Amino acid sequence: MTEGANVAIAYVYCEYQDWATQSEDHILRSLTRQLVEQCTPVPLEVKAFRDKYSGRRTRPDFEERISLIRLLARYFERTYFFIDALVSSLSKFASAGVTGHL
Repeated sequence: MTEGANVAIAYVYCEYQDWATQSEDHILRSLTRQLVEQCTPVPLEVKAFRDKYSGRRTRPDFEERISLIRLLARYFERTYFFIDALVSSLSKFASAGVTGHL
């Protein structure tokens, strides 16, 4: 199906007993990292994003993280996200508004 295509796939497993893996922050960071790893070379926008927060005490907000994921997704013809979690975890993730943004 993806042979010869410019396709990105990112996967997150949420351990049901480990709430840290179910956090919005963890999931968005994981998806971003996986997309960056599939980009060769690393886009300049990613380097600028990293430099903006490097050495600072602040972290990117939700909208900035989603914007970066959207930007990275444009480097591919298709982008697939798989989130392996219990329904309760996905409900929390969806209620945070993440699924509507991806």
